[in-house]
Amino acid sequence: MLWAISWLSYSLSYVFAFWYATQMRIDNLIAINQILLLMSGLYLLSGTYEFISIKLRSWWWYTTVAGAIWIVLAVNYGLSIRMLTTPTYLFLGGVYLWTGRVIFYSNTFRGLGKYLTGLSFVFWGIYKLTLPFLGQESWLAPWGYLISWLAPWGFLISIIMTFSVAIGILLAFFNRISQDLQRSEERFRLLAENAHDMIYRLSMQPKKSIEYISPAVNLILGYSIREIIGNEKNMIKRVYRDDRKLIFRLLSHPETRTSILRWKHKDGNQVWIEYNSVPIYDAKTNQIIAIEGIARDITERKFAEQALQKSREKLVAAERMASLGTMAAGIAHEINQPLNSLKVTADSMLYLYKRERLIEMDEVMSSFIDISNQAKRIDLIIKNMRSLVRQNKDDNYELYSINSVIKSCVEMLSARLHSHNININMDLQENLPCVEAKIVQLEEVVINLIVNAMQALDKVDRNSKKIICKTYSEEAVCLDIIDNGPGVSDDIKDKLFDPFFTSKLHEDNMGLGLCIVDNIVKSHGGTIEFFNNEMGGTTVKLRFPKSNGLIERSVLQI
Repeated sequence: MLWAISWLSYSLSYVFAFWYATQMRIDNLIAINQILLLMSGLYLLSGTYEFISIKLRSWWWYTTVAGAIWIVLAVNYGLSIRMLTTPTYLFLGGVYLWTGRVIFYSNTFRGLGKYLTGLSFVFWGIYKLTLPFLGQESWLAPWGYLISWLAPWGFLISIIMTFSVAIGILLAFFNRISQDLQRSEERFRLLAENAHDMIYRLSMQPKKSIEYISPAVNLILGYSIREIIGNEKNMIKRVYRDDRKLIFRLLSHPETRTSILRWKHKDGNQVWIEYNSVPIYDAKTNQIIAIEGIARDITERKFAEQALQKSREKLVAAERMASLGTMAAGIAHEINQPLNSLKVTADSMLYLYKRERLIEMDEVMSSFIDISNQAKRIDLIIKNMRSLVRQNKDDNYELYSINSVIKSCVEMLSARLHSHNININMDLQENLPCVEAKIVQLEEVVINLIVNAMQALDKVDRNSKKIICKTYSEEAVCLDIIDNGPGVSDDIKDKLFDPFFTSKLHEDNMGLGLCIVDNIVKSHGGTIEFFNNEMGGTTVKLRFPKSNGLIERSVLQI
């Protein structure tokens, strides 16, 4: 930039010199010419110092200012042209000689450009220093006549020197660009070769192939660069079959995206690789000519995520078993009732048989029916318990009525609630639209929320404790679980769904129940919110999307 300003100033100085010589001999024109020459010399030296990354000394600026002041004074006092221009030529001669010296001693200038530029500046400096003495002046005799023969050739010499310097500077500039480019390429090469991430470039035209891949591929996949380039078809076979479609999609529709593929390492182990790819477009045709990107081995991260997921599943299972523990007494009582009925009926029939008393067939059938009903009741309780305990990942979403789920859960919990002196009522809308859900997870949500309400009611001293399960249809299928307990304080509302947060400090509780409920509800496309009701207790409002299906699957078909 500074060199460009220098050459612009030098060119403008010739415009004013030509104007002065051909049109009007106004001293101001020659003054402007001389000031522009001073500026060109200063900017030339500044550009050279900047090019070699050295700071220009301030006295050069002071000398330029002094020269400009001399030019202004010479014009005002009517001094001769020679007296006016002599300081400028001496300054330029010194600048050019000093610039040549700097170039010769600099390591930045190299090759032919260094010597051509340095010598050109030295000769140009000598020429500028002789300009004030080129002429037939008596006070210069005999030296004036000795060098006066140079005067007619002054402009030609000046032009030759100017072009020599310009060519030398261009050579030096291009040499500098070449050096910077080589250093940049070397830095990139070292960066690519020493990076743990794999850098790649896929050519899309004229055919799809690997144009470049960094040596990190050997660390990630175990293959050398020679084994990969030119062998793309066989390498794709090392990608797991289910993930190959991602490669074909990327190649057919390139876009900026992040993809994760599973590869087989050369030693046969599975490797997870994360790709960040970017399409490269041709500037003229706007067509995709390549895909560039970075690939990273995330196998350890994937293993860590899987281990974390297993730990979470174990915590969820532990929370689920803790919930079952709170229902254990009620379930035992629930099963004991039909068992007692079965025992009484069977004992009665055995007693009559031992007494050899005849029993009417109707009475026998009535007893069998009673036994069958009690057995069905036990079977129902056991199936509901089994569905809650098991964790089948292959369960599919099917159509269920929330009403059926609530009835099933209330039946399981009724004995437990009765032992806590809590009344539970169901206000269920008839013909409620079905929801698409995993039945086991839906039951887990309802049981968790009812048990939470029960535990909250245990903290209050009231004659009438109640829980209401209410269903209704709006834009979504809604379920409200209402209690008249202590309610929810404002300081914990925002923390209810945080993992391991619990307000039950003195109970065996891990604080995962509501976190699990929130995740299940969201996975079903629903929402859940807590707020205090008019009875002073808590209302939990659940919303689930309506299903377009009409056929409901029975809750008991487990």
